[in-house]
Amino acid sequence: MNSVTLQISLSPSDFPHAQHILPHQLKQFSEQVDEILLVTDKRRSRGRFGVGWLEGEPKLKALLESCCRDFGHARTVEVDYSPAAMKSVGVEFFGVTSVPIKDYRGGPYYSYFYALHASRNSYVFHLDSDMLFGGGSQTWIGEALAILASPDVFSCDPLPGPPRQDGALPRERATLDGRWPGAFRIDGFGTRVFLIDKERLVRERPKLSVNFCSGRAALSALLHGWLPYNAPENNLRKAMVERKLLRISFLGNPPGLWSLHPPNRTSAFYAILPDLISRIESGDIPDAQRGDYDLNLNLYAAEAAGPCAIPAADQADFSGS
Repeated sequence: MNSVTLQISLSPSDFPHAQHILPHQLKQFSEQVDEILLVTDKRRSRGRFGVGWLEGEPKLKALLESCCRDFGHARTVEVDYSPAAMKSVGVEFFGVTSVPIKDYRGGPYYSYFYALHASRNSYVFHLDSDMLFGGGSQTWIGEALAILASPDVFSCDPLPGPPRQDGALPRERATLDGRWPGAFRIDGFGTRVFLIDKERLVRERPKLSVNFCSGRAALSALLHGWLPYNAPENNLRKAMVERKLLRISFLGNPPGLWSLHPPNRTSAFYAILPDLISRIESGDIPDAQRGDYDLNLNLYAAEAAGPCAIPAADQADFSGS
């Protein structure tokens, strides 16, 4: 089987959720990969991406050291912002000597590509540090590699959201791909979770391009002091479309694998996170959450047993309203 790197991106502000979610991610994938690469970005952003940075830095360092002790094939690196490193990453992925450090929101840009660059294997399974996974399949990565070997496939990722009984993905522009049971072609590209062949990404043309966003996004960037560089997912989607390739999202063989993203990391979310992870791992999912890739309040219905239920006073905080 081809060697695979599990690459997880973190920053000091991620510690409040990473202390619970990182062990959950490693439990799911550590035995399916040859290398675990924990990449820490120490270049602090302004605004929401930098909240809790200083207090989180020593705690995240201790968490990563613990993970590396527990998993012999794990290592941690910091994003290297030296001119030589930035030139190497720029030439490798974009064919230029300079890569934006942040995108139009102040979110990570260069660090995504540095993480790919630092991975020892061509096949890289990238996760953002807040991604949650249900199903528990221990064969999903092997199944994904078989799909990724198809010449028209750009990337693979787990089913977005817990599966519905009818198999639909109501929040995605998706069509079934008949070559693999339950596999979907999805129009967009997301950098939260993806499996990609790094060597193929670099080898095929056209290369990735650095470009700008427009409209409200560009105006917002300039008002907040950021250059209006398009987010990395837009660069990758552009390359996927130009190369006439596909993103394939699939559940896989039973018990399958699906992902869930928490859009609002509030005090209510942190309070219930350990119990939330237990519920996801056990498959205790209400029907109203199925088919939704973003964590919604239905997962904490008042009738659910145990400490996961959110008090009514905290529901607005959790929902972000």
